[in-house]
Amino acid sequence: MKRKGYGSSKKGQNVSKSKKRGNIWVVAVDPFSDLEQSTVIEWAKRLAGPAGAEVVATFVLAPSSFNWNGDFSGPWITRYRPLAEKRLQELCAKHSIRSEVVTCRGPGLRESSQKLIQWSQRLKAGALILSTHGRRGLARLALGSFAETTILASQKIPVLVLNPEHTIPK
Repeated sequence: MKRKGYGSSKKGQNVSKSKKRGNIWVVAVDPFSDLEQSTVIEWAKRLAGPAGAEVVATFVLAPSSFNWNGDFSGPWITRYRPLAEKRLQELCAKHSIRSEVVTCRGPGLRESSQKLIQWSQRLKAGALILSTHGRRGLARLALGSFAETTILASQKIPVLVLNPEHTIPK
């Protein structure tokens, strides 16, 4: 029995190993957050390094990113995408990693979460790394939890959740 992703192509040659999952780890960051995102990126780099994986910082530009309930069509995306790309590139330049802004027109956390998971699957990501805001009580109830929604929705990609307030061990 052949394992999925390996075996022979039509010409009898082996399928390239670049198709194998795991060469890229996606770290979801919010360049507009008041929390320190550099800590999460450094954690991701330290964890991905021994696995030989590249870290790609990703921001999902969606109405839920701005706590927006209105129309998030072309004009809004055109207006905010360059700003999001600039902020994310500034953050990632310090860490020498690639960055990508993914747009989502859906209004809720579930849609944003699904977009991140779909993006990660398209990259054949070996892991998805998220940070928490550490909200509690009414703030958590009102604003929801992107990390929790993503964990519940992700079935094929392992998800690691980090607290950005913890320091990285030496």
